[in-house]
Amino acid sequence: MPKEILRWALLNNHPATFSEFMTRTKLDPNGPFKPGEETMLLLAVANNSMDVVRCLLDVPRVEVNLPSDSGNAAINNAVVSGHVSMVKMLLDETDINLNHESKEGGTPLFSAVEKETPQIVALLLGHPGIDVNRVGPLGSPLITAIGKENPEIVALLLGHPDVDVNCVKSPDSPLMTAIRKGSLLIVNMVVNHKDIDTSRIASPLLAAIRKGNKNLDTNTCEERKTLINLGPESGCLDKRDLFQYQERALVLRQSLASALSMSALNNDVSEVKALIVEARILSPLERLVVLSATEDGFNNALHIAATLSREEYNQLASMLLSAGTPANVKDAKGRSALWISSRRGNIATTKLLLDAGATVNEPDIDGWTPLFVSSQHNHHEVIRLLIANGGANVDVKHSMGRLLWEITCLGHLEAMEVLIEYGANVHFKNTDSESALWIASVYRLAEAIKLLLKHGANVNDQNHFGRSALWETARHGNLEEMEVLLAAGATVDDHDLNWKCTPLFIAAHFKHRSAVERLIRAGANTGGASFKGASRKGREPGDSAPETLDYISQIVLSMTRKG
Repeated sequence: MPKEILRWALLNNHPATFSEFMTRTKLDPNGPFKPGEETMLLLAVANNSMDVVRCLLDVPRVEVNLPSDSGNAAINNAVVSGHVSMVKMLLDETDINLNHESKEGGTPLFSAVEKETPQIVALLLGHPGIDVNRVGPLGSPLITAIGKENPEIVALLLGHPDVDVNCVKSPDSPLMTAIRKGSLLIVNMVVNHKDIDTSRIASPLLAAIRKGNKNLDTNTCEERKTLINLGPESGCLDKRDLFQYQERALVLRQSLASALSMSALNNDVSEVKALIVEARILSPLERLVVLSATEDGFNNALHIAATLSREEYNQLASMLLSAGTPANVKDAKGRSALWISSRRGNIATTKLLLDAGATVNEPDIDGWTPLFVSSQHNHHEVIRLLIANGGANVDVKHSMGRLLWEITCLGHLEAMEVLIEYGANVHFKNTDSESALWIASVYRLAEAIKLLLKHGANVNDQNHFGRSALWETARHGNLEEMEVLLAAGATVDDHDLNWKCTPLFIAAHFKHRSAVERLIRAGANTGGASFKGASRKGREPGDSAPETLDYISQIVLSMTRKG
């Protein structure tokens, strides 16, 4: 029985109970609860039981680097799970091995790069013991980040003083990987590193960048014009030369498209103008192909112009649209220029693209629409533009819920205000019957709760377990959110469907005294009616019902004495 209670305390992140029963049972902190299970520390990390992990780390005998059967230590699991606070706490341990390799050869840094979690990458890189150049199955962490086409993480790695930008231990170099991926932004980042060794690369693209030459071949405009305009119908080409002509013309067209992207990347307005003039020598169809082209699926000139909010980039976007670049041209991930400008909060270019007829409700391959990504980043002015000028769907659905529900999780009040103003459904519930108000209570977002209540959200909404927002705030002892809900008339004596207890009982069960006192003052039933469940072994929190009711009685008595 004590071992079961200890395991329950670990899984429910109940540090007081955990510490008490660890002392009673004297179990090995480095052992599992039962054969075949993870160690206590690994299980607590996997369950994100922060307070219990802190208790375990205070135990002198605990081995923080002890691996699981898969070879992962606690730090590996925390990184893979994306628990930033957990990673930070583990890194504070003096004997932590932050370069611990799993059986597959992955280190915490590799995992953070693979999972694309820049906060964790930054934490790991800030630790003095990090091995930033460890070569694994996918190369170095830098090569992996470049392969993921994540410029934010690439920048973090390139900024580390010990990074090997040439990665001599790997068969492929970071620069060659960037060139192969076709990301001009990342190519520039790598090329401009102070320690770059270009002798390993023979590339026209590299040579052009190093020399500052934005035309990615040695041909002049006149040579392009001759080769592009000369066709077999002119009589100037023998049939034997036809294939060679077509291949050469294709290279030149691609070169023109690459030069256009590079010029946009460097914010070279005059060069873009010159290249647009040059593109006019092509047929309308060929010009459309050039203006729509991307570098290996990414970095179309219009996409680059949509990235930044500076006036010069808005001017570039206007110029490219006027020249005939399709407003809805997409990259390999299905992202339009409008999608990019919306995500970046680029108001002027977003308006420009909407005026040019950009499609507003079209998602990328992951299902994200321009409105969704602008809301995720709280760009409320762009949100208003997309809805008012573009007719964006405010109740677009993705993942677990609709837009307002997901933005509530982030606590973006300005975005929520605009979405609600334009008719977003405040009553929507996800597949677990959790409303935006309910989730705001769980995430301790008092201001979001006030906003939702102001616009008609039901204060007594329950999830599929019958747990109201007030029940959840009581469970976690969230006093500020509890005050808001009680002020709005939340029902204090509703029982959940699973454990069959009221907010007062669940607050008392978890020893949240302040929450218990507040609910008593709000008129909560303090007798046996607060719990209708079965008091039997294995029924939580029923197995401690008598003790919990006694705890409530003691608080009632104390409050009565104080008057």
